[in-house]
Amino acid sequence: MDLLILSPARLVLAGLIVLGWTVIVWRARGRYARAPGDTLQADQLVLYASKGGLAARLAQELAMAHGLSALPLGQVTPQCLTRLRRAWFIVSTDGDGDAPENARAFARAVQTDGPDTDLRHLHYAMLALGDSGYPRFCGFGRQLDHWLTGCGARPTFPRIEVDRGAPADIARWQMATTATTAASANTATLRHRERISPPCDLDAVYRLVIDPPPAVTWSPGAILDLDLHMPDGTPAQRSYSVASLMQSGEIELLIRHRRDAQGHPGFACDWLTRGLPIGGRLALRLRAGGHDRALAHARRRDRPLLLIATGTGLAAVTGPLRAHLTQSRAPVWLIHAERHAPMIPHLALPQAGQLRVDTVLSRANPPRRLPDWLLQETDALRSFCTDGATILIGGGRAPGQAILNTLTQILPPGAADAILTDLY
Repeated sequence: MDLLILSPARLVLAGLIVLGWTVIVWRARGRYARAPGDTLQADQLVLYASKGGLAARLAQELAMAHGLSALPLGQVTPQCLTRLRRAWFIVSTDGDGDAPENARAFARAVQTDGPDTDLRHLHYAMLALGDSGYPRFCGFGRQLDHWLTGCGARPTFPRIEVDRGAPADIARWQMATTATTAASANTATLRHRERISPPCDLDAVYRLVIDPPPAVTWSPGAILDLDLHMPDGTPAQRSYSVASLMQSGEIELLIRHRRDAQGHPGFACDWLTRGLPIGGRLALRLRAGGHDRALAHARRRDRPLLLIATGTGLAAVTGPLRAHLTQSRAPVWLIHAERHAPMIPHLALPQAGQLRVDTVLSRANPPRRLPDWLLQETDALRSFCTDGATILIGGGRAPGQAILNTLTQILPPGAADAILTDLY
């Protein structure tokens, strides 16, 4: 059994233990750095020095969230920093105060140049990772921070240090960078909107197509963070799964027009599905959804991919599905539970012999519950997962938990490489 570390983008299922499986939470990120030649022309960069992989992952996460590029520190020189307006440094220390191997050339250049590099125009943030068991804790990060200020660079906020990957320290960094890069939201345009659920569905589902901002990148299963203001002027943010691949040149969303017990619609969903005109502008950011490495692992090893979604959770599994069909020969099985009518035909999925699609309608005649349907397909599911399938579940928290419980009854321990969830 290959154990892959994973995390939902919008929900941490703390303490989730599925019989026979241990789900470990880890925010994985793909590679978002452009080619070095192109990247070095930018005036904002995320630069990292990584020893065990954590610094690289945090750098790629930050770059993805704010439409930036990430590069190893070893691919730049002190002189390159003179062209930057803003920089984010995420650097590990190797042992007792040394630079990681992929940053030693830069460290040597810093020692040679001393404080002679003029960086008075540069604003920067510093995250230093280390192990307090060594006397020179975060030694390389502290040395780099001292050199930057000696050259005239100005820190956006005081250096943040992480001891042995402590989540609380990393959370402080994420909060600080989010607060100081809030103005970096990109403006996009609504190109198309259509209702894809039947009139009998009171909580209608809409498919939105958005033209992305220039130079914005995202990975399969990405999350869109939308910036908006509530009626009283209070700033707010809503997050949605992106169903499209970056190669399509468009951002595709599925939005349900929800109402509360009193019949009042949610502000964000009402604005997106009815208030925002075609051609209207919206401020957004794109970030990785948390499953990049696990899903890329499945594609590289041609492992089967089982996708189970409820409602608009279909968007969360559609990007990974499309990526798997284009990059792997392994079979893919998409199971979607909806209320009245299938939504999958509206997504124009690629026609592929390796793809099986099933829709389970809870309010059809006769109605079918997804857990019951899965139990009826026990033999097929066991056969599909024989070669170590990766399973991705998208949708609401309660249906997602019911799906997980049902799978524990169906699949023997070790049948799946990984179970990934994107629940809300």
